[in-house]
Amino acid sequence: MKAITNLARLLVGVLFIFSGFIKANDPMGFGYKLEEYFEVFGTLWLVPLAMWMAIAICVVEVALGIMLLLGQAPRTVNRLLLAMILFFTFLTFYSAYFNKVTDCGCFGDAIPLTPWQSFAKDLAVLGLILLLLRGQKHIKPLLPSGMGNKLTAVAALASLAFPVYTYRYLPAIDFRPYKVGTDIAQKMKSIREPVIEIVFVYEKNGQEIEIPMDQLGNYPDLDSYTYIDRRDKVIDPGVPAPIHDFVFLDKQGVDVTDTFLNNPGYKLLTIQYDLERADSDKHPALLALEKELARQQVSTYHLTAGTTDQVATLGGGLGYLQADKTMLKTVIRSNPGLVLFHGTTILAKWPSTRMPQASDILALMGNKAL
Repeated sequence: MKAITNLARLLVGVLFIFSGFIKANDPMGFGYKLEEYFEVFGTLWLVPLAMWMAIAICVVEVALGIMLLLGQAPRTVNRLLLAMILFFTFLTFYSAYFNKVTDCGCFGDAIPLTPWQSFAKDLAVLGLILLLLRGQKHIKPLLPSGMGNKLTAVAALASLAFPVYTYRYLPAIDFRPYKVGTDIAQKMKSIREPVIEIVFVYEKNGQEIEIPMDQLGNYPDLDSYTYIDRRDKVIDPGVPAPIHDFVFLDKQGVDVTDTFLNNPGYKLLTIQYDLERADSDKHPALLALEKELARQQVSTYHLTAGTTDQVATLGGGLGYLQADKTMLKTVIRSNPGLVLFHGTTILAKWPSTRMPQASDILALMGNKAL
């Protein structure tokens, strides 16, 4: 039992630390996921707290994982772990059974899981934590109490500082399909095209027969069959493109995505997925940046998911194009955020806390081949 307990201790401790670190790398993304849950459960009053709750969960997961590995306060740690995993198991089961939230965000964009995969993972972790509770007497501290407490405190502070930093200055590791260096035109191509077979359904002598279209010639007496239906039979669902929603429209509702993609030069995207929550103080700087870059033949495109009324009221005089909110939040975790392209390749990103000057962008362009 001692060996089993220590193995469970290692697995659970490492898993919670890893999970906390991945969430801390992108607290804004995890915050978006919490907002989805709040909407599902009708607790919209919690939405303004989502970001800070996301950071708090990161800190708690890392701290509990460290304490478990060090053997600090095993009784308290195990009970807290049990409470957390019971709560997470309920959420993942609810999401899977009712198909409400398609990705729990357990490991962020690093390891996407389907709802049922998330639920299965939580059940496995629940089993390990129950083993910890059963073999609790075998969990011994690895360090003297004072040293263990200090190490836990340092880890907790570090796990707090990291998500605060990434919240302000973008994820340290970008696991999304829009990371710097990506050619999004390539990411918009299907990894594997689906294979669809067209079949015709006939009836003869009281039996239904499916005949693939390319085999119709093998039935010379087809006129004696009764036609029922035509169906598309999926042989291979294929693998869809990593980027499938990079689309934006002008004020008339015309799709201008290809115009952007076919522009071979340098161009800047400014993104404000939510005009009401964006820092409107940045609008004058964005206008000035657009004018300065235009002198250098650099086009600027302003994207938002805001409504026409919001653009008129909060747009700050910027000529916005309309795009999907989820796509915009995926491209960059900042509101507003800036993305520099050369052709269809992403060269750089800036959050609103590090707004570049035109000279910074031009200097970066000077280091790239035209």
